[in-house]
Amino acid sequence: MRSMKFFPGFLLILAVLAQALTADAQPVRVHASNDSLRAGAVFELYILFDNPDPFDRIVFPDSSAFSDPLEFRGRMRAVNRAGSDSVRYSLQFFGSEDFWIDGLFVKAVKDGDTLRFDIPEMPFYFKSTLDGSADLRPLKPIFAFKGPILPWILGGLLLLAIAIAAYFILK
Repeated sequence: MRSMKFFPGFLLILAVLAQALTADAQPVRVHASNDSLRAGAVFELYILFDNPDPFDRIVFPDSSAFSDPLEFRGRMRAVNRAGSDSVRYSLQFFGSEDFWIDGLFVKAVKDGDTLRFDIPEMPFYFKSTLDGSADLRPLKPIFAFKGPILPWILGGLLLLAIAIAAYFILK
């Protein structure tokens, strides 16, 4: 008889737990190709939106959402699998200390109404070849060239040679 007194309380606890387990999770997931970066490193940031079907339009962050110490290099949007929409950002890191990407969000539009899904902040750790006790930081900005620089140097030398040859021929 005593066990019958606790049975309604037990059922109530099970109902609350079942409700908590069936609650919908946020449909936005984010991950990066690297979690620790060297100065000048290029990495990929992926934002996935699961189940975009109930919405008319999904709006992902644009290039203005990424600021110093990151440089936006490119973006590619794709449908990965049934029920998932994603975007891949190519970013380059120009920092010299740890940083976090935060403040990003995805908007989902349905019949003129907009839902905002905040993306959790992501930490990135600065990786250096210097030991931790050294207080050395770059004195100038770190640059990376998008293509090989050797053809530009050879082209410049060729133009210089042509200009010198033209000078002597005309003189």
